[in-house]
Amino acid sequence: MASAPSLYKNFQLVDCFDYLNYGTIYKYRSIKTGMLITLAKIQSPIMKAYLTVRTRPADHDGIPHVLEHLIFMGSEEYPYKGILDKVANRCFAQGTNAYTQNTNTTYELTTAGKEGFYRLLPVYLDHILYPTLSDNAFITEIHHIDGSGQNSGVLAEKLKDHISPLPFFLQITSIASRFVEMFCLMDSSNVPLDLKMYIPLFLALNFSCDMKLGEDPSQYIKKENVIMSLMRESVSNSYTCGGDNDSGDGGKNLQAGLFAELVQFQLTFELDKYEKMIAWARNFLYNTVYTPEVIETKIQVLLSEVQLHKITPESVLAQASKHMVIRPESNHSVTSFLLQEQFLVQTLGKLKQDPNAVIADLYRLRDTLNKPENIRIHVTMNVDHFGPSNYEKITAPWATLCDSTARVQPMNGLCRSTTEYVEHVNRGILLGMGSTDSAFLLKVHKGITDYLNYHDRHSLSVAINFLTGEEGPFWVKLRGKGLCYGYSIISNVDKGSVGLYLSRVGNVSKAYAESKAIIEAVCSDEEPSENVLKLNESALEPAKATTVVEKLNNAETIISAAYSRFLTNTLFNGPRNFYENLQDIGKVTVSDVKRVIKQYLLPLFLENEGALFI
Repeated sequence: MASAPSLYKNFQLVDCFDYLNYGTIYKYRSIKTGMLITLAKIQSPIMKAYLTVRTRPADHDGIPHVLEHLIFMGSEEYPYKGILDKVANRCFAQGTNAYTQNTNTTYELTTAGKEGFYRLLPVYLDHILYPTLSDNAFITEIHHIDGSGQNSGVLAEKLKDHISPLPFFLQITSIASRFVEMFCLMDSSNVPLDLKMYIPLFLALNFSCDMKLGEDPSQYIKKENVIMSLMRESVSNSYTCGGDNDSGDGGKNLQAGLFAELVQFQLTFELDKYEKMIAWARNFLYNTVYTPEVIETKIQVLLSEVQLHKITPESVLAQASKHMVIRPESNHSVTSFLLQEQFLVQTLGKLKQDPNAVIADLYRLRDTLNKPENIRIHVTMNVDHFGPSNYEKITAPWATLCDSTARVQPMNGLCRSTTEYVEHVNRGILLGMGSTDSAFLLKVHKGITDYLNYHDRHSLSVAINFLTGEEGPFWVKLRGKGLCYGYSIISNVDKGSVGLYLSRVGNVSKAYAESKAIIEAVCSDEEPSENVLKLNESALEPAKATTVVEKLNNAETIISAAYSRFLTNTLFNGPRNFYENLQDIGKVTVSDVKRVIKQYLLPLFLENEGALFI
């Protein structure tokens, strides 16, 4: 082994070894910057250098790739386009090269002999460390709009070759996992109302139907075999109304979860069964067969679910409020058991008189939802499992999902960010139920309607957690006085509403009046006499911490974090950096909290506005 100095200028030798019979490897680290240099001394007329910079992006904006191209457009010492390649050619190098990967950008330098290498390296480093990054360089090399209004530029033209040939939107997030999970989202906002009423039945049917894979009788699979095969091959599966990952009430056929206009189809398989998962997805999207017998069975199941809802006070209150204050064409209204009971009874009668009409409606609903241009698919899996150059291996199987040959159009957002709340509501309902001895109250008013209004959303979340937290104002003044057992304030951007909910109330009028007094005292310009009502920075700290925990619960696992980011970023063009968004919660001030309480919570107690349910 050749000897090497342990310290050369600012570089410390950290490792040295012989590699087979090729030569000696030296590894140095800069004492000042931590920069690593690996030197391989081998017998060769060719000298090569790989200058690697860590460029793992925080988003999908393509900044590292853009930077790679702009590096070659000139530096502070050599501010001219093309000079690097001209110098390279004079130094016995065939130009220069670079490439961007998921985690780094590498710049290559290859010369014949060391003399040219030593002359070219300083020029190359000046371009990498001190690029000019000019506007003109970006316009010519990266992107501009040409005279005919088309996207143009060297990099823009190059990327056109990578436009997906798939007729639907597909996004894949790589995680370290032995499983592959698919979420297929279908937008129902353009489905006619008469077909939308079938959505709960559609959700209940899909995993219990026969399948027709072709015209040959042998390709007809009975539902019993479908169920058994799916149980044997899949890890989990679901059809829900609502695109939230942790679907909660969205997992029930007679309730819609967050992002209610989305119908969500989910499959999880072992990674080795990746192509089988795609085949199952195709079958459930396009090859299900609806029969009168299965439809009747599922209607009876849904009607039994309706009866369970009708004896639960919380469910009746929630569904009554949706029925009264949400747009009738919204899936929140459509899936309400108050509407579904009558519809299901009518459908059952129609099924006995004209089963083909009901079956035709279900196929129309399926075909409308499953149009390729209406589908957005998110997949989480370990892409490294497919080895290097894995793009084709991963994307090619998806070409079999549907028969369309059209290319997916640019997505301008799948979900509306407008309110579902009906304007100028002024209604009240008093319901009597024999299944409970306690009272329940829900007052609903218009709330935040824009998903991207993060400042108000964060401020209102902090305000709600301050008011309803343990040993907070509602805890002390409502539960502490025995006025009610449970309480909550719910802000739902999907519905565009905010609500005050009091459960197991002893005296409704007193509990409601005390709630109003709490809200008025907290947001008053005069300081309250009771410490529990005083709003200051110290009192907000626990509320901010609780709000952060609530947000993190949506990203509890790698898969849920990836899917949550897909919903936020891709469907709503939300913040790219999840943690920067969390940091904004810490910036909420006392004045922010008082403002949103006055704007969104005080109107809950206006006599002639909103809807009251008891």
